Amino acid sequence: MGLFIGAFLKAIQPYAQMMAALCVFFYLHGVKRTNKGMKILFDFGKGLEDLGFDLRHFREILWRYRKISQYVAIYGWNHNTLWSLAGIFKNFWQYGPQDSNADDWLFNYGENKKFNFPLPILPATGVEEIDLWLQRVWQIWATIILECRKYGSNRDDLRKYADTQRKESPKIAEEQEGSYESIRRSQELPDFRDWDAKTLFHLDHDRWPESMLRGLFGFTEKLIEIPKAQRLEKAQATIQQIQKLFSNLPHWEGKREVLIKEILELLNLPIWNKRHELYQTWVLRR
Repeated sequence: MGLFIGAFLKAIQPYAQMMAALCVFFYLHGVKRTNKGMKILFDFGKGLEDLGFDLRHFREILWRYRKISQYVAIYGWNHNTLWSLAGIFKNFWQYGPQDSNADDWLFNYGENKKFNFPLPILPATGVEEIDLWLQRVWQIWATIILECRKYGSNRDDLRKYADTQRKESPKIAEEQEGSYESIRRSQELPDFRDWDAKTLFHLDHDRWPESMLRGLFGFTEKLIEIPKAQRLEKAQATIQQIQKLFSNLPHWEGKREVLIKEILELLNLPIWNKRHELYQTWVLRR
């Protein structure tokens, strides 16, 4: 195997050297894509000061979504159990978050009557057991907000839909889909398939989104202020309340289609099996 690898690397060495020379040539002349025409201009009065080379100039990132089916644990939340969840953090319902994104979201919610986007991200405490349960709670909050946004980014839009019992806007739902699926990364989903605008409006009217966010961020940020070694003991009673609530919820296993985000990293340069074209271009460069 060692002899084979040595022979292989020796065989491709000339191609690698040509490729390196071409990369420098393309970089210096601003070429970042193949299969496109390139004008060659000569300016003998100027010279390039930057002769460096960075492959990042040729790298492209592509995102692609595809649907897959998977089995997930589905929890049946309702208006009362969601307020029970918020009630666990009742001591912090008047809390002003230190996180600027959370504070900005609350300002837009209260003053501008908007379900602002992007959503704030709950900070981690660094204690796995605590973060596991707090992230489950945050996922519930985020899903509710995204469900509300399907009827419009403005809270008044949700009220109008609730008054007329119209179906959600197809355009809004389509725009929302990518963000909604990004929340669904765990093997656990809240079941909101049969929820309507009126149910969501009642939650919003009672300001559940605000109470839940203030309470959750208040508890988390205050917990982060104490030494890490003491956090689990301090949070134990709250975590037990969350666990008890989840255990009492109706839940079942269901098959759902979810979107998976694939990241493709491409290098837009001549490929190896085009060796003849590679050689011809290298000769031009010379």
